[in-house]
Amino acid sequence: MFKDRKEAGKLIAQEIKKKNRPFDNLVVIALPREGVPVAFEITQKLKIPFDIFSVKKMGHLITQS
Repeated sequence: MFKDRKEAGKLIAQEIKKKNRPFDNLVVIALPREGVPVAFEITQKLKIPFDIFSVKKMGHLITQS
């Protein structure tokens, strides 16, 4: 496990770098809150852009007959 999301992002970026592929068309899409700190660290290490994909949590839909 990771110590925190910042560490997770750094370690993920290291793994991506190991692939030894060009990053010129790579963009990281982050989900708000928990995903943003991870994405930020990845994009800082790889020097690539990122964007935030906004979503809305949906609760369970309960129907009564």
